[in-house]
Amino acid sequence: MQAFPSLGYAIPPTTPIEVIPTCADLARFAPGPPDHTVVDRLSLNGSLVIGCVGTLSNWYLRTETLGYLALLAERLERAKILFVTREDHEALRRDARAAGVAPERLIVIRAEFAEMPAYLRLMDLGVFFIKPGFSKQGSAATKLAEFLACGVPVVVSRGIGDTEALVRDERVGVVVEDLAGPAYERAAAALEALRAEGGLAERWLFFVEGTHVQNLYYGLYPVSGAPNPLLTANKAHAPLPPK
Repeated sequence: MQAFPSLGYAIPPTTPIEVIPTCADLARFAPGPPDHTVVDRLSLNGSLVIGCVGTLSNWYLRTETLGYLALLAERLERAKILFVTREDHEALRRDARAAGVAPERLIVIRAEFAEMPAYLRLMDLGVFFIKPGFSKQGSAATKLAEFLACGVPVVVSRGIGDTEALVRDERVGVVVEDLAGPAYERAAAALEALRAEGGLAERWLFFVEGTHVQNLYYGLYPVSGAPNPLLTANKAHAPLPPK
C-alpha cells in the first residue's frame, strides 16, 4: 500500500489491509438460452443485440457510449441496441437520436434485478465506458463479471482497474484505446474480427467455471490462496456452455 503525504500520518506496515471486492452473483448470472417470449415481446428475432445495462451518467460516459453505439449500428446491419436502465427513458432516446442512433434501432426498458440475467442472455455484446481517474484504478464494474458470466463479450474503455488487461489478455472483448472517432473505427473492426474468429464460448466459460470471476469478485486469492487461473488454467480444453 502506498502512503500519500496528504494523509498527514504514516501507515504502519503491520496495519491490516482488506480489499472489499465487487460482488457478482454467479448463481444468477450464467450462460443459457434466450427467453423467446422476451425476444418476441421486444421484436429481437434475427437481431444482433448490443446491450447496455444500469446507469449511463456520472462516472459512465453517456455521450461517448452513444457515439460508439451509433457507429456499431451503422456498421452492423442487424444490430439493435437494448438499454436496460432506470434512467430517464425519454432523455436517453433524445440523446441517442442526437448521437446518430436511429429510433428503430433502439429499445429502452426497465427491469427488476431478478430479471437481469434473462435480459443479459439476449445480448450478443455488452458496452460500457467509464471515466478514468485515480480512484478508478482500484475499482471494478460489477456488470463486467455479469456480462462475462452470461457469455457476453464486452467493449470497454481504458483505465478502470484491471479491466483492460483482463479483457485484452483473455480476448473476451475489445478495449477502446481512445474515446474518439478513429479509435471507435479501430475498435469496431477489432470486434468484427474477434466475432469472426470464433471460439469465444470457450473463453467466456473460463471466466464462469475457471474461477477467475469468483477470485476477482469475491477476493478468494488472499482468503484461500487460490492460484491465479490466468496463469494456470488449461483453457484450450474448456467445455462449451450449455445451449
